[in-house]
Amino acid sequence: DAAGLIAPAVPAGSALQATTVVADTTSPAILAVNGFVQFDLDTGELQLSFDETVDVSLFDVTQLTLHSFFNAGSSSSYTLTASSSVNGTTDTTLVTVAIGTVDLNAIKANSRLCSDVNNCYLEAGAALVPDMNAQPSAALVLGSNTLAASFLPDQTAPSLSSFSLNMDAS
Repeated sequence: DAAGLIAPAVPAGSALQATTVVADTTSPAILAVNGFVQFDLDTGELQLSFDETVDVSLFDVTQLTLHSFFNAGSSSSYTLTASSSVNGTTDTTLVTVAIGTVDLNAIKANSRLCSDVNNCYLEAGAALVPDMNAQPSAALVLGSNTLAASFLPDQTAPSLSSFSLNMDAS
């Protein structure tokens, strides 16, 4: 089991049938405390911790919005696009999102948004990800508890990726 205890073997033909089965009606949720585990501006990743295993193949990154403050009316914000994606395919309670180049450049261009631990808050829509029984996730409402628990700053210097030169231009 999850605690490492070994369950006794049940011989073939001795299994008991359940008398009652209760369906899963509980939505998965990002943990209320430290659920926004980490924001890494250098590698372009963020980590979220859920209270139960979620189906990462159905994770919708466009349901994630970063804010500079926990009051949406007075903050800068950015909603991730489909250029971002989930790292890995294993269903788990700890999900790592790889922030796509388009999204990461937009976040880095806004010095008021996720430039340090004090201006990196998360909001998540209810359609973010279902659990293993297709229960949709609960929304993560923007608040003071949605600040990134850990923040790693950008430490990589920019490098030139391309350029063009037109010798005929006036």
